[in-house]
This record gives sequence, structure tokens and C-alpha cells, in this order.
Amino acid sequence: MIKMFRRIAVFFVISAILLLGACNDTKNENTADKSLYEHGLEVISSMVEMANSQQYLSLYSDSANVLDLISAAGAGDFSKPAALYKITSSDSSGTILDFIQTDELSETLKKHIKSRMLSVIATQINAMGGSEALSASSLCISEKLFVSNELEENEIYLYTYQDAVPVAVTFTKGENGAVSASGIFILYKDFTLDTILGSSELLKELGIEIEEITEKIPKQ
Repeated sequence: MIKMFRRIAVFFVISAILLLGACNDTKNENTADKSLYEHGLEVISSMVEMANSQQYLSLYSDSANVLDLISAAGAGDFSKPAALYKITSSDSSGTILDFIQTDELSETLKKHIKSRMLSVIATQINAMGGSEALSASSLCISEKLFVSNELEENEIYLYTYQDAVPVAVTFTKGENGAVSASGIFILYKDFTLDTILGSSELLKELGIEIEEITEKIPKQ
């Protein structure tokens, strides 16, 4: 019991430090010349560092299976994506709001639900891999705050690799050009792009659109 409370205390202390660090980066870092693609790479770099630190991981879990799963993910080659996809939520009719009861919700709450739609896609994919995949992916979620005029609407960049698991980075638009980026490993072992594209008709009904934007990856 004492060990559990100690881990919880350490978790909150580290979270506070990371949050303060993120705020400082937002104020001081010149991000005007960086693209969303580049910001996403920085988020992924942070995630890989987390996944490769046994000391860091042990602060959050003592499950051997979960730790092995996330460590294996971190051992992949994330040097350059093989392909890049953009996932967006349409503002047109036929969105997920049409499939749930929202009559008694205010416009503010409806807007909040819609803004969260994209952020749960990667989590739901990991949930398809079971509780261990879901738990392992949660250990290395990385976030970054920055200013950018490139983001017009909330969207996900799905980075896929030749020899590494995919990574989903969700970009959420704030006020005055503020952007929040959050990255998560896709650890569902049977995941392929067809997992998403195979449901393209359903996704269109839900207002979800997928576009390949591999051209944004700089050529070497």
C-alpha cells in the first residue's frame, strides 16, 4: 500500500514538472517556422525517450507484460516515417452527433463532444488490442503546447513506419493560434491502415475523413 501511494505521489510531482516545462516552452520557443509535421516528430521523440527508459516506466506500472509491450514499441526505428495520413472531423451533417441523443445538451457541450471525437480514435484502436495494449499506450502519452497558424481545425496526423509501430498525434486548436499536440503509440498488434480505411464508409457517416499527406515528409 505504501509503495502504491508513493508511486501516485511521484506521478503527480512529475506531471506538475512536465506541465510547467510545457508552459515555459510555449512562451520561449520560436515555433513560427515549424510545421505541424515537425511538431509531431518532436512529440514522437519524447514518447520514444519515455518508452526506452525503464526507470521512467517503472514509476507508472509494475506489470511485466505491459512494460515489455511498451519497451518493444520504443525499440522501433522512428528515424523517418514511411507514410503520413491526416484524419479530420467534418463540420457537415452526418457527424457522430447525429448518432447520439443530444437534444438536451447545450451548444457548448455539443461543441466539446465534437472536439473530443478525434482524440479518442487512437485510444479506441488500442482498446481493440485488450487491456494491456491500452495500459501500455497510456504510459508514454506525450503532449506539447505551441503557437501555429497552420492548424485550421482539429486533426490527427497518423505517422506510419517501416520498422516501428504507428503513432497518432492529435492537434487541438486553441485561441490566438495556440495548439496542443498529444501523441500516442498504436499498440493494437493487428492494426493496419485497412483497419481504418476498411471502415471508410462508416467513418464518412460519422464525419471522419482520412487523407494521405505523405508529401509533407521531407525527401532526403
